[in-house]
Amino acid sequence: ISISNNNDIKLLLTMEMVQRCLKHGGVITIHTPQSFAMLANIFANALHDMDVARTCVNMSESMMQRLPQRRTVESFMIMINHGYVYNWMRPLHKCHAKLMQGFHSGMIMGDTQSAMQCMFFYLEGLFYTGYPLTKLADEFSKITKMMTDFKQTEHSDACKVLWQASLNLHGSSLNPAILNGAVFMEDTALRRCETTNDKQLAQIINRTKLAVATMLGEYEIASDIALDSYRAISKLSSGTTASMYAAFYTALSCSITANTTTNSKMQKKYAKLSTSCRHKISKWIDAGNPNVDHHLSILEGERNAKNSPKIAAAHFDRAIKLANDLNLHNDEALAHERLAYCWMLHGERDNASRHFREATRLYAGREARHKVNVLKNQSYQLRGMTIGVGGDFTAMKGGRSGGGSGDGVGGKTIQIMS
Repeated sequence: ISISNNNDIKLLLTMEMVQRCLKHGGVITIHTPQSFAMLANIFANALHDMDVARTCVNMSESMMQRLPQRRTVESFMIMINHGYVYNWMRPLHKCHAKLMQGFHSGMIMGDTQSAMQCMFFYLEGLFYTGYPLTKLADEFSKITKMMTDFKQTEHSDACKVLWQASLNLHGSSLNPAILNGAVFMEDTALRRCETTNDKQLAQIINRTKLAVATMLGEYEIASDIALDSYRAISKLSSGTTASMYAAFYTALSCSITANTTTNSKMQKKYAKLSTSCRHKISKWIDAGNPNVDHHLSILEGERNAKNSPKIAAAHFDRAIKLANDLNLHNDEALAHERLAYCWMLHGERDNASRHFREATRLYAGREARHKVNVLKNQSYQLRGMTIGVGGDFTAMKGGRSGGGSGDGVGGKTIQIMS
């Protein structure tokens, strides 16, 4: 699943191929563009030098176009360049289209390994960026069967994790933060990973659980997953779109949980990890990544929400615009949601209600039914009422904010009195 395994061997082989190309006057073989693509991956994700990475990846694509047999390596090249490099330089939706091209090219040429990796990256990108969940589940259903038929077991197992996550977010589970259901059983899979030492699948499970818990507003659950697993997730996901979201979800969840926990020891751990991930995101922005600027704005909004609501609102508003421009509507919805909680904290009912409505509209567009019901609760709290997950209305005199264990802003329990 990940090309970042065996980094030392990968680096040695890559440099050997590049040196041979340069030594022989730039003679291009079928391996030459692949070596420059691998070198671009190293500079982008290990050395964080995007200027050199951009030069290498552009050279690799130029070389590939000059190869008479370029179709034989096209799928592999697209998988590397658009799954690990260009996704740090270009808007994600542009990489998605190329990954689909890589899938079709690989299937035509018989390179099913690269084709299925392209498809996994494509579907994983749709999962994180807000594609409608029922359509996404249908795609996972079809492609998982194809992967099984072509004996691509690793890719099939990875897709089942995200398939179950999509079903849970859609509302098919009473406990959606746990990836158990008709498609996938989290506990069984993790025990198998431990027995077989399958670290790759284990971190895919953990990073997906982190994402689902954050999307649901279960910030304390997400924070504990991050404390246990973020280092492994970061190492084994290096370069992928999932690694960007793992850093963001860790920073956001740990920031919120640090402000709400009463355990001082845990508060320091949460705050430290959140700060570390926020600094990482900041460095990615400085290096030219266009897909994480709004993430930092959400984090800055969260950091100012308790004491400086107007400053926080400016950060959240910026995040909303940036996410909308990039067609990252799940992130746009999250920014509206967190801004609504900020206004709730400061008693701004009209502003809070407006952003809850907009977040609800965007989540409904994704068919995230569980999240929609949670946010409807907030809107009814603002009017002195609440709605149960099943749709039952109940009058109330006050209520706690949020749908998850870590909801709220700045460590306060928000009471909205009728």
